Amino acid sequence: MPIYRSFWHALNLLSLLLLVPIAAPAQGIKGNFTFYDKHELTESGINQQGRAWLVLSLTAKSSLFLPQVIHSVKTLTKDQKLGLSFLLAGSTFYTTYLLTENIDLGYGRVAMINYGGTLGYLYPLQLKLFLHYGTSIDDGQRRIADDGSMYYEGPKLSDKIGTYSTFFTFPYGMYAGYISKSVGSNDLGNALVVTYMSQTLGALGYVIPFFFFDPNDSQEKEDYFVAASLLTMGLIPAGYLLGVSMTRHTIVDPGRGVMVYVSGFLGTLTGYALPLFFDMGKRYSPQELMKLQLATATIGYTLGTSLSMKMFQREPFSMRGSVLIGTSTLAGLVTGVAVPLIKQSDHEHHYAKAALSGAWAGFLIGHLFSQAVAKCSYSGIWERKIPGQVNISLPALMNIPLIAVSSKVEFTREFEVGLAEIIWNF
Repeated sequence: MPIYRSFWHALNLLSLLLLVPIAAPAQGIKGNFTFYDKHELTESGINQQGRAWLVLSLTAKSSLFLPQVIHSVKTLTKDQKLGLSFLLAGSTFYTTYLLTENIDLGYGRVAMINYGGTLGYLYPLQLKLFLHYGTSIDDGQRRIADDGSMYYEGPKLSDKIGTYSTFFTFPYGMYAGYISKSVGSNDLGNALVVTYMSQTLGALGYVIPFFFFDPNDSQEKEDYFVAASLLTMGLIPAGYLLGVSMTRHTIVDPGRGVMVYVSGFLGTLTGYALPLFFDMGKRYSPQELMKLQLATATIGYTLGTSLSMKMFQREPFSMRGSVLIGTSTLAGLVTGVAVPLIKQSDHEHHYAKAALSGAWAGFLIGHLFSQAVAKCSYSGIWERKIPGQVNISLPALMNIPLIAVSSKVEFTREFEVGLAEIIWNF
């Protein structure tokens, strides 16, 4: 379970990390208005803010996914597989750039495209597991060795189906994300919340069956993976619909959208480590301890997610501030774990204490840092307020040239609609 959940989050973290150096989305206080950078619009008025993010993230994901698919083709030599991997990775960059020249690509839409591509890779994995453990599709290739062990002759049919279906589901997932109307093209915060709910509920598909089946038991292993694969494929769209319902009547700041990930991670980590923190491994068997950890981790995930949706609703929360808090949390975590590692401790509760202390200290320190950043980057000065027009001044945060942006303000509720002059530091 931890490996599966970590892999899933790593794919989305990759996309988020690619976004940070490319853009600083300026979306409004309490999500009541969205800014459009006129310097990112084409001559025909098409929004291209997320184009660079899409090109880079799609190239990175193709470099990760496609070589695995090509590797399964047994008729190719190693050099041919390597050459095809390089060719597809390089051509993806140029093809994506050329094909997106006249397409509306706000940050919200690109986030949905990226997530659709991720699902296009993950769904065939679940299908492959279900076919292998839940059907007899691979039985014809099962053989018994001289020593009595079982093996499969040639590539399993379930592997072939799962692998080759990726060529269809990967692009279709991206297209489905592009045409999705559940999230506005510019609503990055909403997209982050929707994808977060979808992927985390999907990950629970591997947690819930653990309470009923032991994946390490040869007799229960098949039942576990059948239940896990089916639950995951069902919970992913359920989480998507839940995320859409949560954001239907508001626009979430991008910073708060990132904070959902940070708080959810911290809550999950806290719940997972608490049984070890209190050294409950002495009272329970390894299987019972794991069930307890997964239960407390699920509770921590729920509390962390719920609290993050309530935080900072009445104040602006920037992408920089959220990324700073998340980075500080991870830095505190690894710093804390470093202590028992250096001491060569053999006790799990020492690592749990160090991990929790470091992560929470990093989270609090990061929040203090983000407040200092906010004071420097948001003056909050309303220079002039008349019906239909406001002016906001955002001073420089770093020694990088400032770009003056004239932006249109769109309110989702009954507020004044006008123009805002913003100085935004990229």
